[in-house]
Amino acid sequence: MEYREKPIGDPAILGRVLSVLDGMVKRMEDGGRIEIMDGTTILGLLRLFGGEFNQTQPEQTVEQTLLAVVEVALKTKRASDFVQGSRRLSLMLRHHLDMDDTTVDRDAKGSGQPEIQAYLSSLEQKYVRGNGPAATV
Repeated sequence: MEYREKPIGDPAILGRVLSVLDGMVKRMEDGGRIEIMDGTTILGLLRLFGGEFNQTQPEQTVEQTLLAVVEVALKTKRASDFVQGSRRLSLMLRHHLDMDDTTVDRDAKGSGQPEIQAYLSSLEQKYVRGNGPAATV
């Protein structure tokens, strides 16, 4: 999926992206595998949220560093580093999402970017609601 678009500002989409990331982490903690391309796509979508919250510069730097650590762990197939970094990144972003005054119902499907919506739906089916087959990390 090509995700080089304008930044995403919809908190509902961020909530869904984080749910997929958490599902990937859970699967790996349970001894399963994920598809590297799915992980790469989720991390790319998270990059599109950079700076969407009222964060200080040090918080943004920590977020960017964690994201880079998780990306390297995924590329080098270091599952434990991917799990630890993803968990920390998810907690940090959820904290900002919870504190953001503009947060809307995070369970909503959102209205913009239909290609992102469709792709997220398939990833949710695979990692959040389903136990479909996966491979590689």
